[in-house]
Amino acid sequence: MWRLPAIERLEKIYTHALGSYFVVFWILQSLFTSPAEGLLATVVEMMLILAFTAGLTALVGKRQAFRLILAILLGSTSVVGLLAVPASIWLLVVETGRQQLAFYTLLLFPLWWLAVLEHIFHRFLEKSRTFCFWLACGYATATYLATFLIIL
Repeated sequence: MWRLPAIERLEKIYTHALGSYFVVFWILQSLFTSPAEGLLATVVEMMLILAFTAGLTALVGKRQAFRLILAILLGSTSVVGLLAVPASIWLLVVETGRQQLAFYTLLLFPLWWLAVLEHIFHRFLEKSRTFCFWLACGYATATYLATFLIIL
């Protein structure tokens, strides 16, 4: 059963998750674009994640869990993103023609992230893993593809 932690701990977790997500994804975005575009993309992504999480918690009638779910989504995504930074740098510095291994290594992180999201949604919604996997795919598409389209 889903339980909320003590409110004081939740506030600390929430603040750390927001901060870590912002820093990690600004770094990741800035590796492939300018720092200003990276900042804009990170802010847009965060707003889309906030909207998605608010909609999801409202839809399932668990508004009281909004901050906790948001903290879990941002925190877990930050961990995966932080671990993807070295692979991203590797892709940028490897010699032309030798980028294939770095590229395929970097592709593992989004797949791992989808598995993490599926698990979070499965625990929160208490729905089938298949449903939660497709929800994770929808979440990823809605947040990252929409950010790309908005920034374009």
